[in-house]
Amino acid sequence: MARASVEQWPSRVHRQTPRYRREARALGLQVRAFRQAKGWTLEQAAEKGDLDLKHWQKIEAGTINVTLVTLVRIAEGLGETVGGLFGTPVAPRGRRSK
Repeated sequence: MARASVEQWPSRVHRQTPRYRREARALGLQVRAFRQAKGWTLEQAAEKGDLDLKHWQKIEAGTINVTLVTLVRIAEGLGETVGGLFGTPVAPRGRRSK
């Protein structure tokens, strides 16, 4: 199967695919788990990541297309690396992983 060129695959179409929605949701859940493991509120995490609260909420919900700049801010705020955000899921504070 030939890969589509950038012109044939605009980001707005890509964001509508099941795979994109699944991956965005997984990233959001991972960010939420890191935040909860630290015991932080959404407000505290957004402040530490130098992001708007609503933006952070959309990231955790998996409803926004996150840029690399935003990923770096999130990682720095959480004391993680960008790669760490995609690593093994973190068990939320007070919960055990399966």
